[in-house]
Amino acid sequence: METEFNKIDTSQSGWVWKKVVPIVTRIIVSAIVLYFIISMVQWQNVIVAYKSADSSFILIAALLLFVNISVRTLKWRTMLRSVKDKPTFKEAFGSVMLGISLGSFTPGEIGEFAGRALHVTDAKRSHIVGLALLDKAQIFVVTS
Repeated sequence: METEFNKIDTSQSGWVWKKVVPIVTRIIVSAIVLYFIISMVQWQNVIVAYKSADSSFILIAALLLFVNISVRTLKWRTMLRSVKDKPTFKEAFGSVMLGISLGSFTPGEIGEFAGRALHVTDAKRSHIVGLALLDKAQIFVVTS
């Protein structure tokens, strides 16, 4: 009877490490990234810029941003299928957004590779970084 109790306790501690710790780590990383982004902004300048801007251009830009992020997420989800059985849209979206966030304040956007790899589970990190490099190369070719 005592050994059964120990087995249950051990499995629950493994559950904490596998489920709770990655979530807490993601929340901490997200909070740090948001803190740095928000602390770099001079909010008086943002308010003045919005007051003087044409609202139709802001609406068009928001629409284009939505389309851009959606296309990038769908493309990333398609690329993830080569290394993972059934990647979800939510996982692909989180990976793209974490990559963009970490890449925004690292030199050469090198943090994007780590950000994308951190968010995807059940796949080799080296394969994810390779896919991110391929994605960057594809964007470079289209832009060129």
